[in-house]
Amino acid sequence: MNDLGGERNVWADEGLARRLKALACTAPLHDLDIRKAKLPWLDGSQYQMAEVALQIIDHVAIAMDFDIGANHEQVLLRAGGFVGWQAPDRPADEHTRVAG
Repeated sequence: MNDLGGERNVWADEGLARRLKALACTAPLHDLDIRKAKLPWLDGSQYQMAEVALQIIDHVAIAMDFDIGANHEQVLLRAGGFVGWQAPDRPADEHTRVAG
């Protein structure tokens, strides 16, 4: 904590609080990596699930339109390609399931 002239820097506390809130928002992304170990059909050691989730978020944001939302199948298709780069030796149907 920084003290200047006996006064406490409130901005330091506010900055820490903002960073902690931002970090808490990433918890679901980190949970994906924990949950992949519990999937009986997946040897997920090659997959970085937080990266996959961020890719999907990006694809959805890019594909969104005022008239229609992002097409689910198109998003999964694009994300499946990204998943394939993470584990090129794994089958394509597994990439699709991981993206889903």
